[in-house]
Amino acid sequence: MYVQVKNTGKGFVTFDDRSKFDIIAISLDVWDVEDNAASQAWVTRVDGTIITKEIAEEHINNVNRNIWIQDSEGKHLTQEPETVTL
Repeated sequence: MYVQVKNTGKGFVTFDDRSKFDIIAISLDVWDVEDNAASQAWVTRVDGTIITKEIAEEHINNVNRNIWIQDSEGKHLTQEPETVTL
């Protein structure tokens, strides 16, 4: 499942969490999380929002595009960032 939540630092994902479910950071605030009871408890603990794959892709691509726009100001970059497909 995909979860949108900002990493709050130490204790955000604990060793105990990692021993109970797989979790991968896909972008700054989107996580790919194994769906089980322990991960559901983690989502609640960190105040995350479960999102669909399509929403996750759209969010990541919007963030990447906004970063590209900021980075390209005054640099005349022509190649836009690649579209992420999960």
